[in-house]
Amino acid sequence: MLSAIISARVEIEALLTVILCVLAIWKGGGPEKAIAATFAGMWLFDLVLHAAAQALSSTIIVPTGHLVIDLLASGAFVGIALVANRVYPLWIASLQLISTIAHFVRALYPSISQSALAILMITPSYFEILAFTIGTWCHLRRVRQAPPPRSWESF
Repeated sequence: MLSAIISARVEIEALLTVILCVLAIWKGGGPEKAIAATFAGMWLFDLVLHAAAQALSSTIIVPTGHLVIDLLASGAFVGIALVANRVYPLWIASLQLISTIAHFVRALYPSISQSALAILMITPSYFEILAFTIGTWCHLRRVRQAPPPRSWESF
């Protein structure tokens, strides 16, 4: 049972992320919708990247493409976190920055263990999904209050 779950972890993560993004776009506030759009954009760009790499029979564009995706996502998550009236976008932004920094670690230390690199690049995504799930759940719970909280900070 556990081996089946481990072997299907990518599909399970994708399914849970899609369900969460649909829920956030349907019921969430501004920050939830923006974060869901960022996750969807990351997923879409990754699909396009891998299709292009396969069509061009090139493996060199994949690491560069992942760096670009992570840089854009980091910028989006940090931007959302700075103006959202929520705490969890800060968690997501910091976790995404860990994934982004991992690209530079790989460039600076080519002899780094592949396991360590995988932990730096992949593990934060699971915690991002967890933070987004908790944050969206808390928002949906808060919306039931009167009056509902503001989505964005006003300076």
